[in-house]
Amino acid sequence: MTDTSCADLTELEYEFASNPNSEAFVPLAEAYRCLGRYVEAMVVCKKGIKAHPELPIGRIIMARIYSDQGKHAKAIEELAKSLKEKPDNPEAHSLLGVVYLKLGKQEEGVESLRKSLNIDSNNQLARETLLKMGIDHLPARSVKATPATKQEHRVGPAASRSSAVSARSTETRDAEVEYTKLESSPETNQAPGGIASRSVPIAEPTYASTGVVASPEPKKKRIADIYQAMEAGEEKSRKRGLKATLYMVGLLTVVLIVYVVYTWREGVKQEEINKYLETARPLFSRDTFLGYQKALDNYRAILKLEPKHSEALSRGAFICAVLVGEHRAERSLIDEGTKYVTKAMEDTQDNPMLISARSLITLYGGGLEADAIKMLEDALKSNAGSAILHTTLGFVLLKKGELDTASEHLLHGAQQNEIRAFMGLGRYARSRSLYREAQKAYGRALQVNRDHVGAVLEKSMLSLVWGESSMFDKQAAEDLERFENDLKAGASKIQQAEADLIKLILEMRSNKEQKQPITKLVSFADLHNSDPFIQFVIARELRRANRLKKAKDIIQKALRLNSTRPNFVLEEAEIALAMRDWEGARSRALRVQELDSKSGQSLLIVGQAYYGENNFEKAKKYFKDATEFEDVSAKARRRLAEVYMTQPKPDEDLAQAQLEPAIKDLLTSGEYRESAESAVMLAKIYAKKNLRSKFIETLKEALKADPTLAEPNCLIAANIDTNTSDGKNQVIEFCGKCIKLDHTGKLSQRCKEIIKKLN
Repeated sequence: MTDTSCADLTELEYEFASNPNSEAFVPLAEAYRCLGRYVEAMVVCKKGIKAHPELPIGRIIMARIYSDQGKHAKAIEELAKSLKEKPDNPEAHSLLGVVYLKLGKQEEGVESLRKSLNIDSNNQLARETLLKMGIDHLPARSVKATPATKQEHRVGPAASRSSAVSARSTETRDAEVEYTKLESSPETNQAPGGIASRSVPIAEPTYASTGVVASPEPKKKRIADIYQAMEAGEEKSRKRGLKATLYMVGLLTVVLIVYVVYTWREGVKQEEINKYLETARPLFSRDTFLGYQKALDNYRAILKLEPKHSEALSRGAFICAVLVGEHRAERSLIDEGTKYVTKAMEDTQDNPMLISARSLITLYGGGLEADAIKMLEDALKSNAGSAILHTTLGFVLLKKGELDTASEHLLHGAQQNEIRAFMGLGRYARSRSLYREAQKAYGRALQVNRDHVGAVLEKSMLSLVWGESSMFDKQAAEDLERFENDLKAGASKIQQAEADLIKLILEMRSNKEQKQPITKLVSFADLHNSDPFIQFVIARELRRANRLKKAKDIIQKALRLNSTRPNFVLEEAEIALAMRDWEGARSRALRVQELDSKSGQSLLIVGQAYYGENNFEKAKKYFKDATEFEDVSAKARRRLAEVYMTQPKPDEDLAQAQLEPAIKDLLTSGEYRESAESAVMLAKIYAKKNLRSKFIETLKEALKADPTLAEPNCLIAANIDTNTSDGKNQVIEFCGKCIKLDHTGKLSQRCKEIIKKLN
């Protein structure tokens, strides 16, 4: 079987997969064994034994697998089970003999091999193995010769005469000549009547059929001699009894000492294991880089004491996979995790943690996502309530880009308060640009573990990606400060890189002279060119800084690294929109529909592209469709209002109807800048309708939503009565804020003229 071709193996695998309960497991398991694929061989063989316990070949193949791996004790266990079910199985006896010989147990090995030949004289393995040892065994059931012939076969014809007496037949025994037992004294026999007869030699009796001379029987012993011998025997017996008693007492003492020492050592070992477990479990539950590292050290210590500890093997493998796949740790951990999985699978295969670890080892070790998904889906059929299985499957599906299915499984895990499920839901929402939903998920993760480094950093990064107002910047800065003060020591390299990126963005936003921070940002993108999320964040920030060409290059790099993320494609569409590439923006936004059919943001971009081309009717259609999606409904209403105000025949009433609810919804969802800009637009409508009080009130609402917006300050200043000193002071105050906040120069110029008139 060692030369099994790929085609043959594929055919065997197909046959077994088509009918797992058939006897097709036998050739497939043997093929895997001969190819050295022992884990797969064991999996197939165990399924076959379960489906066909009556077939001895299943356990024999399992014994061969163990023997090939040097696990001879395991092989003996399997063969013992097989022989218990069918004691006269020659293959089991012959393999058992070979295994015994490998262990150096020659007597047991030879005995098992002889048993095999006694059952089946044609068993080649048993015969060849014995011949190599110089033993030519003739099976008992095939020997039909007389005892004398048997003796001759063993030792040659010279021994046949000496064995004739002991091996004679029943007829020979009946024909023996009886003789009188005589004493050994040389006295003459007395004839009847006291007449002495002459001494005659005593003839030795012969056997009639053989002519062999019989040996004389020993003389009778005297009664005194007999009693003396009995007393001597009793004395020896007493001495032997005393020795045996002393020996047993000594042996029992040694056994007791060994047992006490063994029990004590086992107790000490178990205490050590329990201490490691008590330390490792809470560290594992934190789901942090440092927590996983420390937990792994404890599980390694357990495995030194107990190499087959189930929890240490399964959780250790899980940690190895997570450290490599999510924290970019050294790849050697995948090899370590694979060893743990292989060892754990020798005893069990349905442990949810072990299956989760195995799937992540497959995924992050370079295997196919489909294989990892199948493992988890099969496991969920028999363990549908497992939080770890659902959560792990959610992570794998996220990586594959199947967002909707991923969220369903992550929600199952979140219902059982699984911290990794909350982190997965945050990344799911972030991938779909659902920033408010993502913030909630990270908040839930921090409720479970307030020191979760990943949640703190991803929440901070999300604030910068979500909005542009100072409130978002402030929140991001607070989260970053907490990381620097309390959590930095436990961060992985990739988490430290994310913290450095947050610093750069905050620096750029607070620096009016942006040239140097932008150069640093571009250099940072080059340094971390293998991380798609970092590329996405930098591209988004460069777009906001109006560095559109560079932003386009970087977002395309992110898409080359991972083309399954809807938010990456949406950002590319936003950049095309900012570059007034209306057709490019539309095509990219429509592509998002293939990745995320529930994306309202993509409809919004298509509408904006048509609006940029002054195609108001199509713009209105897409904006109206977008209002059906909760995450962008308020933004879509604002865009509709813009269309109503800029179309050939402006309609202030329709625009007002859209803006009034949009302002509140935008504020509630955290879109502070959008809410403030919508309020300014509504205030201008009130001004056209000569509703002065509503005009001023709405502008003040705009400033509450975003105090960094310049236009509301300028508009309020232009509409304050300057006939009083108090009014003049208010005008100067609002104009001063406008001049400070305005980066375009147009509004600040107007305010400078107002102040000049006052003076």
